[in-house]
Amino acid sequence: MIVPNNVMPHLGYEFLPRWLIRVPGLRWINTSTFHNLHHTSFNGNYGLMFRFWDRQFGTELDNYESKFVERSSG
Repeated sequence: MIVPNNVMPHLGYEFLPRWLIRVPGLRWINTSTFHNLHHTSFNGNYGLMFRFWDRQFGTELDNYESKFVERSSG
């Protein structure tokens, strides 16, 4: 089942595996963790589908990757 991109980020659970951020092409996909950090701090992680826009404009929150590894599955 494919969960729509506007639902998955709001569930408060990370479905994607932690190895995702080590794969060059996949590391730029927006994740549930990325979006949830946006809701907790409101000053970053604005991208909807990809995180490279936040990296480009300096709005990616510094703790994203460590939080993703902490919350992700296997």
